[in-house]
Amino acid sequence: MWIQRGTVRAYLDGLRDTAAMPGATEHTYREPLVRFLRTAAEDLGLGQVQVHGELRLADVGQPDLQVVNADGSAIGYGETKNGRRT
Repeated sequence: MWIQRGTVRAYLDGLRDTAAMPGATEHTYREPLVRFLRTAAEDLGLGQVQVHGELRLADVGQPDLQVVNADGSAIGYGETKNGRRT
């Protein structure tokens, strides 16, 4: 099982398009990442996953994203950051 080249390419294209937006913030970068996580899970045979944002969880703090499998179990957490240097 591998992540397809097209999945990675679409993510990189999404990052490039987001970086070109004037005023892009870390929230702006979430949509390409969410699409990537969902598609990559399918590519890897993990089935459909849900991605939740802006949670307050006692165990892990306040992650930007939580990835949940079909059983409803959390399988990962993530953060997005604005890649621009100021």
